[in-house]
Amino acid sequence: MKKIVTLITFVALSLVTLDAKSYKYDDLDRVIEVSYESGEKIFYSYDSAGNMLDVEYALNGEILDYHLNNEDVNNTAVLHTIKDAVNELDSIKDGIDTNSDYNTLKQELDGAMSKLDAIKQAIDNNIVDNDEKIALKDEADKIKREIDAIKLLIDGYKGDNDHSNSAIETIKTAIENVIAMMVLDGSVNASEIPLKAGRNTVSGTIDITKLNSDIHSIWIVDGGNWYGYSPHAGVREEIERKYLLIADRVDNYKGMLVFAISDTEIESISQTSDVVHSYGRGYTLHGTNGAGMSASDVVCTAPNQVIMLAQVRGDDPSVYVPDREIAGIENFEYLGSEDGYYVLCDKDNK
Repeated sequence: MKKIVTLITFVALSLVTLDAKSYKYDDLDRVIEVSYESGEKIFYSYDSAGNMLDVEYALNGEILDYHLNNEDVNNTAVLHTIKDAVNELDSIKDGIDTNSDYNTLKQELDGAMSKLDAIKQAIDNNIVDNDEKIALKDEADKIKREIDAIKLLIDGYKGDNDHSNSAIETIKTAIENVIAMMVLDGSVNASEIPLKAGRNTVSGTIDITKLNSDIHSIWIVDGGNWYGYSPHAGVREEIERKYLLIADRVDNYKGMLVFAISDTEIESISQTSDVVHSYGRGYTLHGTNGAGMSASDVVCTAPNQVIMLAQVRGDDPSVYVPDREIAGIENFEYLGSEDGYYVLCDKDNK
């Protein structure tokens, strides 16, 4: 066993950069911490049999928990390739401004895509269990699809010759959401969605146990049923008598109707899911799945067509109606990463 532990430690250390500043060891002479001149630290933990359990990264004291979307990763070699991909995407995001060339930006995202291929190669080379290998590679493919979606988003702005601040911020947010599929870190993927007093339609991955007392209740529609939740016990009891209770977190592909007692915020942990929206006849409530989108990309199932999209923030409505503007009501054409929206689909009566 000691030879196995020594081999694991040697492989782990051979994968880190050569600017290591210092090492710390436990009582069994196993490496438990590596520090670098850059301020980065890597922590290693072991079980009672000497097997490596976990590897954690920290920068300036903040733990960076690398993973692949819905799958945990404990293999050091795979973790390093994930870290490389995150650094690549982070660098691309930080370099985007209103003067950025969209063709160059897409080429840079192709480079980030190659990092995902490196992750899959590391999984093949270092993961023994076949089921784990398949699950991890599936998650890597989901992340690649999200990068492809960002490239399509960029094509839309490129076609409109739109280099506005809002366009750039939408692209940056989409990249941040991909980063959040690989690292759980408050500086990357945690955000506060602003709410106005009254009704708000928003989307985001939220933990219902973290709702603050300024929230009266939140609602989602799933399979034609209304589900609600409230941080107030009395309101929860009232919801349970007439409707269904939300059991756990709400994912960002679902739109939420939030009743706020006063102006406040709701915490969102942005995570992107592999979801295909279907807009049937009638009203549906959706979220944007953590990425901005054009209102014109919403398409109803045949033979129906989009009659209207609608949002509300603090009882202030805004709408999108194809080829029309509604007098006296604010109109929108783009949906942000934290927007919830109603879709009304019906047959064309023309």
